[in-house]
Amino acid sequence: MFRIRKITNPYLEGNKHAMERIKEIIRLQFPGILEKQIADISTQMINPLKARYHTSIVIADDLHGNIRGFAILLFMSDLKFCYLDLMSVTPGRATSGVGGAIYEKIREEAASLDTIGIFYECLPDDPALCRDKSFINLNMKRLAFYERYGAYPIINTLYEQPVKGEDDCPPYLVYDDLGTMKPLPSKDLKKIYRAILERKYKNYCPVEYVNMVVESVRNEVREYPQKHILEIHDHGYLNYFKRVCAGLKPGKSVYPYVFPIRNATRPPKELSVRAGYY
Repeated sequence: MFRIRKITNPYLEGNKHAMERIKEIIRLQFPGILEKQIADISTQMINPLKARYHTSIVIADDLHGNIRGFAILLFMSDLKFCYLDLMSVTPGRATSGVGGAIYEKIREEAASLDTIGIFYECLPDDPALCRDKSFINLNMKRLAFYERYGAYPIINTLYEQPVKGEDDCPPYLVYDDLGTMKPLPSKDLKKIYRAILERKYKNYCPVEYVNMVVESVRNEVREYPQKHILEIHDHGYLNYFKRVCAGLKPGKSVYPYVFPIRNATRPPKELSVRAGYY
């Protein structure tokens, strides 16, 4: 049994032990995070003006106060979005259902704040982005976990471009629209990119890098991976749409006027006739 609760003031007597335990878990699970960054978490929670975002922590604990998992959520109120900074379960303990329960609470919190959604980084499942490929399968499982909630990496931008040449496995930026299915305008995404890189990574990302990533946002970029389309639709059907759309002139359309009998071995050769076939 465990409960889910939110911490906004780390210095309350009932939260002090939980905060120390959370910092211990961060040291174990995220060894790359500097000690100063870990120590600054409590300060950020009570001084949002300096960081330019509000910090809260959602924890799962049992009736004895033992931490089962936690998530650190940043709320950037000027742009109406949340950023999931860290999420982890306690190593060495049974974790069934803990991660899902914490993430669902995070989604509820983001919705209650009337945000456009939650953004967070996930390590890539693309071997081309990683010299060390030993974590690819684990990365795939993490991405699959978030896909259950309709959250997918933003594509066709340079967010996953390494900051330094020696950096390996640069992360995707994942977007969870909280089930609204509303498109994410490129002008808004540019502001969100800049806010994340300048506020969260101000001591790591140089100005030139930030500008490069922001300017890489060209069009409306919220897309779904093709694999999800192919789970429902025939491969030939999808390829037909691609070929027809590529050859259509602006303002023109294809309308089915002949409806041939479906014969998978002999689809019509003429693309206009094939519209009725499908």
